Amino acid sequence: MINLSFVKNKKAFTMVEMLMALAVLSMLTYGLYTLFSRTVKNVDIGDWKSRAQTKLRTAMKQLGKDIGGATYPSTIKLNDTVIEKDTKWNLKFKEGNTVIKGSSDTLLEFYICTPARDIPDDKSPQKIIKCVLKANNDSPDHTRLIYEKTIEKGTAAPIDDIKKTILAEDVTYFDAKLVKAEDTSSYDAANRVKYLLRIEIQCAHPRYEKTIVTEPLEVPLLGALYFYSQQVF
Repeated sequence: MINLSFVKNKKAFTMVEMLMALAVLSMLTYGLYTLFSRTVKNVDIGDWKSRAQTKLRTAMKQLGKDIGGATYPSTIKLNDTVIEKDTKWNLKFKEGNTVIKGSSDTLLEFYICTPARDIPDDKSPQKIIKCVLKANNDSPDHTRLIYEKTIEKGTAAPIDDIKKTILAEDVTYFDAKLVKAEDTSSYDAANRVKYLLRIEIQCAHPRYEKTIVTEPLEVPLLGALYFYSQQVF
């Protein structure tokens, strides 16, 4: 006869111990998954914020330079400068805090005009560039700012030559307002800064909407040459 007493004395895991081990293993797995997902999220957010901030700063630098150079068309003569103050050349902008996510609007429009010269032996051509900032949507959740520069007059380029640049992506709002400069005492009458155009653009992460970057711009507008009669869309 075979002695089976050693089988009866051998210890084994009970059901309770198995469940406890499974619970501990599940907690460890969940903890590792949470740590991994948070790390991936933080890396994603950090990378997006860095790219968005860099793009916004570059965009604002470009806008500031171009807006600062906006003018009416003019003609320089021997004893005078003639300025064409037609309202069609006025700077136009979407005033106030504009939520542009999911919409397609024109936000800013102005002209950069190189003066013509009505002087003997001067063959410098006049050049007019139309600059337009638009909100463009590939989908309701993806808004871009498109900056278009159209050569309307001058140079050998065709009149419909358009240069398009994506200034920013994942844009949620555009804020613009014209304000009077607080201090004009340090400028002479001809070059006094009377108005400032303040612009602010905000972008939000497409998946984490509470992750945002905002970039402001303040452009001094010299004199009241063309901006005193600015138009609002």
